[in-house]
Amino acid sequence: MYGGSGYLLHTEPDIKRKHAHGGVELVQPRAEGELSFVAAAEVRASEELDWRGSRSYRAGFEFCSSNPRRVRQMLEHYRGHSPSGQFSLDSLRYPGLGHAFGFGGGPRRNTGEFPCKKRLASGVWHTILKFTWKSQAGDP
Repeated sequence: MYGGSGYLLHTEPDIKRKHAHGGVELVQPRAEGELSFVAAAEVRASEELDWRGSRSYRAGFEFCSSNPRRVRQMLEHYRGHSPSGQFSLDSLRYPGLGHAFGFGGGPRRNTGEFPCKKRLASGVWHTILKFTWKSQAGDP
């Protein structure tokens, strides 16, 4: 589980500056052999958009191995405002498919193994490929 808030120090044009976000990620380690099941939900809101939340839901699998490198294949559903700054007032709703890789978790102290941990710290996952389809405008 995570959350946070922020304040934009300078904007052009002048907009309301407060924003917040939070989310949760659930992992079933090694649900099937080297595959772990992953499900996540995230909500973002900003003062500029009258605190209307943008929501993202993801589910998929993480491929684990005996080293710290891992790969995730995730389905996603997004509903909310565009995350792209100049289009932030536009409403979006779309499904997607993402492919990400991550690094994290050192070897265990006693065995030297790289376990497939339950969760990586945020910021270590890097999406390298993402497809969306049927992108459409609509009320978030």
